[in-house]
Amino acid sequence: MVRTSRRLLLVVAAVVASWTGPAPAAEIVWIYPPPNALLTESPVPLLGYVAGAPVDRLAARVVPANADTATARFELYLFKGKVFSGSIELPQGRSNIVVGDAVLPVLYRPGAETGEEDGFRKPRAHGVGVASCNPCHGFSRGKLVLKDRVPGLCLGCHEVGTRSLRAVTKQNAHTRSVTPDCLGCHEAHTSFEPALLRDGGAPCRRCHGGMTGQGGHVRAATPACVTCHDPHASAYPALLKGDPLPLCKGCHRDVVFPERYPRSFHRPVEEGDCFACHAPHPATPIPGILKQPIPGLCRNCHPAPERSVHSDQLEECRLCHQPHRSDRRRLLTGDTTDVCLQCHDDPSTGIYQHPALKEGCITCHDPHRPGGLHRAGRVCGRCHNLRDQGFRRVHGDLPMDDVDQCTFCHAPHGSDHPTLLRGTIHYPLKNGGCNACHVVDDNRTALKYKGSQTCTRCHGQVTGTSTIVEKDKVHKPVYQIDCTACHNPHLGARDNFLLEEPDVLCGWCHGLLLKGVENRHGVFDDGGTCYTCHLPHISDFRPLLKRPEAELCTRCHTDVIPEGATGRARLHGALREGRCTGCHNPHGTNTDDLLRDGKDALCAGCHTEVTRDKEGRPLAYLHGPVGAGNCTACHRLGHEHRRPGDRFLLARGSAVCARCHDTRIDHVPRRFRAKAREVRGDCLACHRPHGANDPFMMRENL
Repeated sequence: MVRTSRRLLLVVAAVVASWTGPAPAAEIVWIYPPPNALLTESPVPLLGYVAGAPVDRLAARVVPANADTATARFELYLFKGKVFSGSIELPQGRSNIVVGDAVLPVLYRPGAETGEEDGFRKPRAHGVGVASCNPCHGFSRGKLVLKDRVPGLCLGCHEVGTRSLRAVTKQNAHTRSVTPDCLGCHEAHTSFEPALLRDGGAPCRRCHGGMTGQGGHVRAATPACVTCHDPHASAYPALLKGDPLPLCKGCHRDVVFPERYPRSFHRPVEEGDCFACHAPHPATPIPGILKQPIPGLCRNCHPAPERSVHSDQLEECRLCHQPHRSDRRRLLTGDTTDVCLQCHDDPSTGIYQHPALKEGCITCHDPHRPGGLHRAGRVCGRCHNLRDQGFRRVHGDLPMDDVDQCTFCHAPHGSDHPTLLRGTIHYPLKNGGCNACHVVDDNRTALKYKGSQTCTRCHGQVTGTSTIVEKDKVHKPVYQIDCTACHNPHLGARDNFLLEEPDVLCGWCHGLLLKGVENRHGVFDDGGTCYTCHLPHISDFRPLLKRPEAELCTRCHTDVIPEGATGRARLHGALREGRCTGCHNPHGTNTDDLLRDGKDALCAGCHTEVTRDKEGRPLAYLHGPVGAGNCTACHRLGHEHRRPGDRFLLARGSAVCARCHDTRIDHVPRRFRAKAREVRGDCLACHRPHGANDPFMMRENL
């Protein structure tokens, strides 16, 4: 490669030295072809002019990059010693066209299909720029000049601007300052870009760089700007080539040209205002170049309630609705029921089904309304005449005008029981009718007895057998006399006429017990429920336990409490008192072994005295592990002491101190060595293990 370049330079130098053309000072300006042009046809027109003084004669030499090919010489036609033109033959491959001191590198590749090869690109020439200079240029006093000013000269051939029948071309900042300067965006003679554009084919970016970028409109990058905009003048806003909707239709035909006329159009589409939702230029991470994320964008026109049955699903309106047009009402993506069943289980279960299912879910449901359903009585009253005598007779001749709890007894979608009842009928209702428990007072339904006395007349035994009834031993709904908080008084679809399965039912009030925990009590994983440990109404043992706490836990955890009085004496204090929940959370935690807190923090909850003196004041100095809250540096957690008085220490006696401290006699100060020998190395004979008012943890009596 180096040898070829040197040979090429020698050849070019020899040609230039042997040429008897213009003086070396002559400055050659190339018009066509431009430097580094990829040419596909030969002969090639050569056009340029001399920037300096006029010359008498001029010739061009073609120096092939391949030194084996002979150099060719071509005489050029001169006009007034300034403008030169000619036609030259090129060999295949790279060549240098040399005129005077100017060298023009070109690549001749016949039939080249690509627009670029090895850094050479196909050029574009002004329509009349190669054939003749006369349409634009003339001579005045020996100088090459334009025949008219720009843009008047250009407008002699080029008609610019988008006009409409309803409006004249509008003036704006672009038409006043940019459009008149044709040469600010276009090359006058040749360019490698379409329309002879400057700046790598993207002159728009000089002023409108913020309009393009990754994530924006796929068309919003020059030279594709002219797909939508007229860069010179327009009768439409923002120099558009037409009204927004027809303009967008050119590419997005699927949005507004369905195979059949749609049943519903989104209003911005119908009004032709694509820009109401879309921002075609700024770079944005929002899919579909939307102005803002959904649902915020939709709520600009369609205010949504603060709460909704769909919660997070409503954050994506397009799950149910088409954004532009639909073959169905309300811009739905499919039939109403089909759209709902994308997320919801099919409600048409059971032997008997509600006829309204055939009409679609929105017959009864409002998918945007909080709760998703109007008052049941109002919805049901659309089809069922609540004031009809026959309807009232079926319901025990009770007034039904203000009923709003139809779904309390009837399943709204399907049931295995006639008339869509939710379950078997409660005994007094089935055998005595509504009047067994209700009366009609002032045309309103009321209970015959006060509160849940209606229930306790038959179910008094379920309130328990406690000899002393204390408030915290009675389930709150029971002492508030609210049996219907948990039970359905009319129908029973579950055992004991419960409104829901036990875990779900208890979760209505106690749901936080298991919310967000990593470790759950094993009873829940083994098929147990709240009733495994608790009584639902009243108990002798707090909190509504079936048995005393320790007895209840050890029915499953049989290896915790040893048999015999000796073993019980070694139990951890909380366990000896029967308080398993002193250390453990019986439902679930984010700690190992269902501990209520981290191992160290758990100890501090009960053993607060270790950091205080006899008067209860905080100690001035704390042992390092105690100050760091690291009880398990010296102690282990356990249910039972290994031996009486071992304080759950990790090692016996002063051996636990030796885990961190040098306890050899050599390290004891001389004045205390006699004492150390006397106590036989018992560190605690002189030191407090948790803290003291002395920096060396010395006991007060020393």
